[in-house]
Amino acid sequence: MLPQVKVAFDIGRCPQRSVVFRDVFISHGHMDHIGGTPFHVATRAMHKTAPSRVYSIPQCCDAVTRVLTVHSELEREPLLAEVHVLQV
Repeated sequence: MLPQVKVAFDIGRCPQRSVVFRDVFISHGHMDHIGGTPFHVATRAMHKTAPSRVYSIPQCCDAVTRVLTVHSELEREPLLAEVHVLQV
């Protein structure tokens, strides 16, 4: 987490305190960096806050979207998030 700039970064286990930040940045696709993304999205939805904005490197963007889709199917609820490709 980077509270100074109000973003979460690589939220593998998604600390509860990171859910207040709408923006999540993912540096690479290891589970210790993306594993908490569905929890972040679902928790923000449960609290009726704006949908998460997830920014990922191009190599991981499709996989992050698929992870959110699978969790949405498991929960039988839509996990609404904006997934954006980071352009370096």
